[in-house]
Amino acid sequence: MRRLAATATLLVATVISACSEGSEVLEPGETTRPSPSVSNRVDPPSPPATVDERDESGAATFAYYWAQVSDYAALTGNVSVLQEISSPSCSACQRFIDLYRTTHEDGGWFRGGGQSFSKVSVRKHSSRKFFVYAQVTADDAKYKANARTEPKTERGGRDNVVYTVTWVDGRWLMQHQALEGER
Repeated sequence: MRRLAATATLLVATVISACSEGSEVLEPGETTRPSPSVSNRVDPPSPPATVDERDESGAATFAYYWAQVSDYAALTGNVSVLQEISSPSCSACQRFIDLYRTTHEDGGWFRGGGQSFSKVSVRKHSSRKFFVYAQVTADDAKYKANARTEPKTERGGRDNVVYTVTWVDGRWLMQHQALEGER
């Protein structure tokens, strides 16, 4: 269970092929910092100001923000914001939401696994659809599936992830996510 090794990629069976010309490589910045520890956080992460930009930078910022919110949901069981920013048609998103909710309802938990993004690039597919490519690195993590199981430790790792984000009704939604190269 590498849930925290690359939050947005573990339950995905297919990969998106990017259908556009070229990609923009983004310089390290706000989207590359590790997710802060949320063990003491009461409120979910706030979206960065640039997340509202309807361009490559906004798409990359949103993908990173989605990962931060996913980490928060895993650690707290509060999936409300994750649901708001995930498309109902994103099957991987919905599986993460269900996993986080049921794990916490059953007395389980997730700890650690802070994520960082590097080597971020974006391909514009259309005026409202972007593919965000990132190398996602996660710290070691511990989890307990439910109240009756023993805690387990997972080593962190690094995965190349493709996020499909779309601009819908004046905001970004996570549409799909996959390990790069998986089918």
